[in-house]
Amino acid sequence: MTGSFFCGIMGDKIGRKKVFYLAIVIQTFCGLLLTIAPTWWLFALLKAGTGFSQPGIYGVAVVLGMELVGAKYRRLGAVVAGAFYALGEMMLAGMAYLLTDYRILHAAIALPSLIFLSYWWLVPESARWLVTKERYDEADKILHKAARMNGSYVPERWWEQLVQTQNSKYQSFGTIDLVRTPKMRTRTLICFFLWPVNTMMYYGLTMKSDLGGGSLHINFAVSALMEIPALLLVYFLIDRIGRRQLVVFGLLTAGICLIFNCIIGDDVSFYWGMLQMMITKGAVTVSYTAMYTYTSELFPTVIRNTAVGCCSTIARVGAIMSSYMALWLVDSYGKLAMVIPFTALSLIAAILTAVFLPETMNKPMPESISEVEGTEI
Repeated sequence: MTGSFFCGIMGDKIGRKKVFYLAIVIQTFCGLLLTIAPTWWLFALLKAGTGFSQPGIYGVAVVLGMELVGAKYRRLGAVVAGAFYALGEMMLAGMAYLLTDYRILHAAIALPSLIFLSYWWLVPESARWLVTKERYDEADKILHKAARMNGSYVPERWWEQLVQTQNSKYQSFGTIDLVRTPKMRTRTLICFFLWPVNTMMYYGLTMKSDLGGGSLHINFAVSALMEIPALLLVYFLIDRIGRRQLVVFGLLTAGICLIFNCIIGDDVSFYWGMLQMMITKGAVTVSYTAMYTYTSELFPTVIRNTAVGCCSTIARVGAIMSSYMALWLVDSYGKLAMVIPFTALSLIAAILTAVFLPETMNKPMPESISEVEGTEI
């Protein structure tokens, strides 16, 4: 939660790239030191460091990726990130099965992070963010480099047309601006409900992937594998039917599958139970992935990273609740203790999204709060 909040706000204050790289450095060194931590307290502190860095890497990277590309390729940001996330889950299942020593397991997880230290020289800053900070020369260099790679053209001194409006558009903004105006407030409050529900279901189904029976390691790997076709579905449909529709579709499908799970009970074959969980996990993945793209497009550049960071912070509440449900309530009271709240919350989130949030497909990403509200702020 702390990492999501801090990285989100700082991403809008000091830049996406700096926060992204700082998170990479923290994750790399904390992950490596976990393998030699001599005490439980030091282990817990280093584990907290890796947890702190994760939102800075994933959340900021998705926002940065979407701001670096045009509308045609915007869908790639969350989809590609999700695909590699799923690949990492499958690899983790195999490593956890083969490497029973937790120190060796942590070393195997942490060592590849050393590659990411090269990203400082490979990943540029967001030109959109640089423009909001009036750092036009730096933005111009990035845009000209992109133009040369794409065989296109950037007008000379293009920023001069922004000077007349920059004072009203690019003043300093903070977290209070997420709820200060009507449309921003509606979007923020619904996203603050949507994110923890999606996160709770995603992590709950991941941690309790053996809900339908069978081996935990195999089911975990299979549930991660199911994310790949779900991500392909997002890739091919997000620019055809829209972001909002995919979020709603994923939540409704997951809710219906969970209701069906309650109806048929436990007297089903292993393969039928696994198929059921795969479809549910795939539906949640569709909603979860589309949610990242959708949220980034709902909020303007001046406060986009803060919005995603705050949403991710609230989402950690869902992640914490899912761990208690999946690892305690289900074992103590049965699977209904997880299925009923998951089903009810997913249906409520789907209705709120469908009724109160706008579609963002084929629309330019807003730069200022004024653009969202349709009036000068």
